[in-house]
Amino acid sequence: MAFGCSIRYPYSLSLLFVYKLNMGISGAMIALSMSSWFLVIGEFIYIFWRMVS
Repeated sequence: MAFGCSIRYPYSLSLLFVYKLNMGISGAMIALSMSSWFLVIGEFIYIFWRMVS
C-alpha cells in the first residue's frame, strides 16, 4: 500500500502542475519537491506516532 501511494501521489501531483496549471518544467520541479517533502513529513509522523504508542 505504501509503495502504491509513493508512486501515485507524485505522478498525480506532477500531472496537476504540468498539464492542468500549465506550468511546464517549473511545475514538474515544484511537484517533485512537494511530493518528496510530503513523504518525508509522513515518515516522521509515522515514526513519532509509533514511539508514542
